[in-house]
Amino acid sequence: MEQIRIEAKVRDTLGKKTRFLRRQGITPASIYGAGMSSRSIQVDTPKLKRVLMRAGRNVLVNVEVAEEPAPYTTFVRETQRHPVSGEILHVNFYKVDLTQAIVSDVPIVLTGEAPAERLGVGMVIQYLNQLQVECLPTDMPREITADVSVLQEVDQALHVRDLPVGPAVKVLTDPEQLVVRVNPPRAEEEEEKPAAEVVEEEEEAKAEAETEQEPEQ
Repeated sequence: MEQIRIEAKVRDTLGKKTRFLRRQGITPASIYGAGMSSRSIQVDTPKLKRVLMRAGRNVLVNVEVAEEPAPYTTFVRETQRHPVSGEILHVNFYKVDLTQAIVSDVPIVLTGEAPAERLGVGMVIQYLNQLQVECLPTDMPREITADVSVLQEVDQALHVRDLPVGPAVKVLTDPEQLVVRVNPPRAEEEEEKPAAEVVEEEEEAKAEAETEQEPEQ
């Protein structure tokens, strides 16, 4: 499994004062997890951005804290960003025990081209975007693929049970859950009205009919 490294330093600046770190191109962060109390650290922002682009949630990141003998083997678990600018405000690294299985959500990525969509027979719609899996940290897949090139007709589908995962990975999501399906083209779909709207129209029609039957006074 791919592993990434990033250098860090122990952070003494806490609370609202961390804004001064950000102005210097430094991002406050924390490490927490297996067998340790939370540690406050700081990392170089440009380097952190490169790591986040490569790592996502499911690639191991070795955090090397200055003057400490061994790196922390972690996953990125939370990235706080400014609601307007999108700039990184804080990052949490979750330390893992490489001998203990963990549970994580893994994104589902569609691959291939569905003949049904290429030929205009139908549209491929994705209903499930991630799987919950359990495995050792070193076996954690970055993503799980769903090959839609086998979908040729309307109503053909792929379910969780159809997705390829390695023998070391246990899928916790319901195997019968729908992942993708070929739906009819929009132009050919019948527009179904909500049940409440149908009932309302029926009541209005009934009221009009009763009004027409009432004798004039």
